[in-house]
Amino acid sequence: QGIVAGINAALIASKSQKEFILDRASSYIGVMIDDLTTLGTSEPYRMLTSRAEYRLSLRSDNADMRLTQKGIEIGAVKKERAEFFEKKKNEIEAETKELEELKISPNKLADFGIKIKQDGVVRSAMELLSFPDITFEVLEKIWPEKISGINEKVKTQIAINALYSSYLKRQEQDLEIFRQDENMKIPLNLDYSLIQSLSLEVREKLNRFRPATISAAFKIQGITPASVMAVMVYIKKI
Repeated sequence: QGIVAGINAALIASKSQKEFILDRASSYIGVMIDDLTTLGTSEPYRMLTSRAEYRLSLRSDNADMRLTQKGIEIGAVKKERAEFFEKKKNEIEAETKELEELKISPNKLADFGIKIKQDGVVRSAMELLSFPDITFEVLEKIWPEKISGINEKVKTQIAINALYSSYLKRQEQDLEIFRQDENMKIPLNLDYSLIQSLSLEVREKLNRFRPATISAAFKIQGITPASVMAVMVYIKKI
């Protein structure tokens, strides 16, 4: 269903003449397309989900949060679905903010029978949810009037977000670097023979695959960081 949705969105985007890109940081189909266009089919194992650099973000539970907005922007999502998405998104954001404002110390937690390191650090309810043994049921004992009214589906999504939060923060830093590289485009008609420092083998590969961006060039087998740097320097000069 995800592949069909991606193809339909791409077709709609092409008809409306809008550029529509699903990159490898936002979708598995983006990983597949990127690998196929930069590596060909000689390395099909690279298309396995375990090879996706940002797989912590590419989860089935957050697929709508990652992709529905993109579909809305190009007109691939019907009004009813768009309204449902906006309601869910707003609810998750509002409840997350509320949980971030609920704070408690380790000493107070001990009064509720919740044992964590007695380091004196005051933590929010959202931070507490990142602890494997602390669930919404536990938090409801502390803030019953705040927690009980949260929709169960929203609770599930927030709990997953909290559990992955520390890992995702580190991944987000890597993702920002990736996106900076990704945004640097390479002219498709670039004459690589004019870049003197490139070896004949590297020139042949770049001419064959014609990467659209610096990050795409990085992923071509046999293309060294030094080669990519040479391309970047040349692009800045022209």
